[in-house]
Amino acid sequence: MKKLLSVVVMMLLALLFVWAILSWYFGAQAEKDFRQTLAIHADKPGEKIFRLELLDYKKHMLSSTAAIRVSSDVPLLNDYLGDFVLTLKSLNGPVFITKKGIDFGASRWFIRIDPDSFSPEARENLYRIFPEVLPTGVLIIDFDKESNFESSFKAAWLDATLTAHYNVNTSSYQGALAIMRLNYTSPIIQLSANQGEVHFQYPKPFQATHTDTLAVNTQGTQVLKATDNQASYKTVSIQIPQLVLGSPLLSQPIVSELKGRSQITLRDNEIDALLRLDASVRKNSIDKTGKALPIDQLQLTAQASGIQQSSFVQLMETKAELDNLRMQIQWELEETGELPEGQDKIWQLQNQIDRLNQQYPLDFYQALFTASKAHSQANAPMIKILSSNASGQSTLSGQLKPASHSAESTRLTDLLEAEASVTLDDLLYDFISQHSAIRKKQFSLLYKHNKLLMQ
Repeated sequence: MKKLLSVVVMMLLALLFVWAILSWYFGAQAEKDFRQTLAIHADKPGEKIFRLELLDYKKHMLSSTAAIRVSSDVPLLNDYLGDFVLTLKSLNGPVFITKKGIDFGASRWFIRIDPDSFSPEARENLYRIFPEVLPTGVLIIDFDKESNFESSFKAAWLDATLTAHYNVNTSSYQGALAIMRLNYTSPIIQLSANQGEVHFQYPKPFQATHTDTLAVNTQGTQVLKATDNQASYKTVSIQIPQLVLGSPLLSQPIVSELKGRSQITLRDNEIDALLRLDASVRKNSIDKTGKALPIDQLQLTAQASGIQQSSFVQLMETKAELDNLRMQIQWELEETGELPEGQDKIWQLQNQIDRLNQQYPLDFYQALFTASKAHSQANAPMIKILSSNASGQSTLSGQLKPASHSAESTRLTDLLEAEASVTLDDLLYDFISQHSAIRKKQFSLLYKHNKLLMQ
């Protein structure tokens, strides 16, 4: 009996020793993968929505802790939230005991937002978004460096669950946002839904990439064309079975099914962007004159091809610098605006803003049209809207192109021209003509020399 007990104890000690060795190994591997992933999102202004900076990392025998500063180059996000800190705690594998039972993996990370890391104003904005409880997340890394992330959050206007799958080796990810409640209200529009899904994917670069692009057929019409290229791309799709749209302009809301897809293709130094939305109207709306909108199906397609990536990054950096200078002027006005040195500082900052305001339109223009003139004309940003009802189909096609005298000005309205052609079906024409002075079923619009012309 004693011999058997000694064998059992030795086996338990051996298992404990192996578990400790494996836990130490997976802890070291987790730190390596953690720093590798962090390096992808660090110090790349203009290329990522968020940038991550490691503040602290402590490794223990069975676990690790870390703190990450999150910042953004997007002016809206930076103004609203500023910089903040995420706190992380990991448990090393290979075995985890959870509420669901025993699970296996290399490591498991628990992620939380540190509310004390926000400025007082940003903290108010944070609790305005999440009035009840701040979101948390769990990241599980498997033995093959495949990782799964899950987070449930309840915002003021959205209840949703986010799930994502990430590959550390290829830096590719895919995931979905399951919507349980959407209730957004603004002075001009109200949106609500009780179900919906948003899917996103960012594969690694590979040889045969299927891309939807615009081409011109023999009749001169722009159509979507499938091509295979060596590129990487990001895709997002959305589906909401029943979306309720309200507005002060409508006496009754519009109920429709919404489907959408967007794709951003990165190829060499160029960016192609495609957006498509489809809406099937289930319950039409009545305007204040008592007439229903004559639209059963609505489709929107927007595309821009050949955007210069380096120029686009420069454009984002210029925009961020402009916003930063305006914030500095506001601070100087509040703190030292009445002092001579404060006024001198404001004058210097305003000179920098004036210089960048002249450069910003050129950056925007160069991002779209730095290629040859023929290439720019063929890949000019465009938008197309199709609507249909019992009487037929209506179309609106618009295109942005360089102005003929674009090299002579630094004003954006002088650099670019916009053209649009409109064709209305009988029902939609009757409806619109009763609300406006339109007298043609087919007409064109031209925005040129700061004037909107109707033909």
